[in-house]
Amino acid sequence: MNITKPFPLPTGYFGIPLGLAALSLAWFHLENLFPAARMVSDVLGIVASAVWILFILMYAYKLRYYFEEVRAEYHSPVRFSFIALIPITTMLVGDILYRWNPLIAEVLIWIGTIGQLLFSNITCQ
Repeated sequence: MNITKPFPLPTGYFGIPLGLAALSLAWFHLENLFPAARMVSDVLGIVASAVWILFILMYAYKLRYYFEEVRAEYHSPVRFSFIALIPITTMLVGDILYRWNPLIAEVLIWIGTIGQLLFSNITCQ
């Protein structure tokens, strides 16, 4: 009996970099009241971006080698909604990266926007 273990990255895990990115942006907007907030925001932004990159690479691996699990998530009425976390997190990471590299940030924001529109279109059908 050959049973493969499930890949340990459900799409809901993209909530981790989403929360870190949102926290980073909140600290970024506190800079006028609390000067050290920029440093906290930068550290959180770097961590959020690193976790996002790691999860994107892991999800690409999952797409390649565990496609049936991705298909199962897509067809699940509960887990399907978590797929939206991927483009939303991409947009937030783009917003964080805008302070260091506006070109890459705008590309990520556009990719996330298009991805979210495509996801919304799939959801409405």
